[in-house]
Amino acid sequence: MKILNRIKRNEDFNKIIHHGLNFRSYPFSLFILPNNLNYSRIGISVQKKLGNAVCRNKAKRQVNAMLREIVDLNVGKDYVLVIYKGYDINEFKKNKSLLEELYLKGNNNSEKIA
Repeated sequence: MKILNRIKRNEDFNKIIHHGLNFRSYPFSLFILPNNLNYSRIGISVQKKLGNAVCRNKAKRQVNAMLREIVDLNVGKDYVLVIYKGYDINEFKKNKSLLEELYLKGNNNSEKIA
């Protein structure tokens, strides 16, 4: 994912989490907030309960690869994806289908509200 499409600042994470819409599907939680940009930005957060730094980084890399295929980056929304303890790094296809369902559910519902 390009640097332009990443959320790195803690203030941005907090703003999206506190003011955005929350959609939950175990082991993910997706927060969506419209932005005033012509492109979407994505931030990934992993709970420390998932494992050590190696496991957390592997989970982030996997989810980043999934999001590259799923998310349309030309929409103008900010997304924060939180990964919880139940995420299994050995079940890529299952996790991808869960994430895709969550993304579609969140995008459809946020379109009605926004």
